[in-house]
Amino acid sequence: FAVNDEQPNTAELKTLHKTIKKIREDIENFSFNTSISAFMICLNELGACHKREVLEPLAVLIAPFAPHIAEELWEAMGHAESIFAAS
Repeated sequence: FAVNDEQPNTAELKTLHKTIKKIREDIENFSFNTSISAFMICLNELGACHKREVLEPLAVLIAPFAPHIAEELWEAMGHAESIFAAS
């Protein structure tokens, strides 16, 4: 897939940060099933977003839940090192 360096709009950033907050809370509360729901809601709200500034944090965020897919996505975005080396 093609990732671009275009700046995300306000709605995309809001969706990203809302998802990060929700996943962080779910992990702290061991509510993993609602984390998966939050990912699905996020993807529905983002639609066909190909912006690096949005996709990279989402790949890092999904890595604990789907490590193999996250690694593939990370590599497809042009990274040579493992996603687990990312901050």
